[in-house]
Amino acid sequence: MKRIAIIGLLALLTACAHAGTENQRVVPTDAQLRCDTDADCVVANLACATCGDVVAKAFAEPLRAEAERRCAGYTGPVVECAAPRAPVCSEHRCALASSRAREKE
Repeated sequence: MKRIAIIGLLALLTACAHAGTENQRVVPTDAQLRCDTDADCVVANLACATCGDVVAKAFAEPLRAEAERRCAGYTGPVVECAAPRAPVCSEHRCALASSRAREKE
């Protein structure tokens, strides 16, 4: 019985130690990416180390809040990001504009 308790405690400590460096990511559903126009889409950080993800504006705040909750103890690497790409609605799905598309503007 004592051995089981020690193994359980070690497993718990290992999980807690690992959580600080793991890049947790909130994965939006298809409904949370649905759009009709570019204005329906926004950039939101949905992981601990990210340059931004695109989601439907209506779902951005709850998804950001969930990502912040998951990343509260994050101690892993930080990402340096170039200039952000614009969110667009492509085939009724929020996405990041391609570099090629931005050059045409």
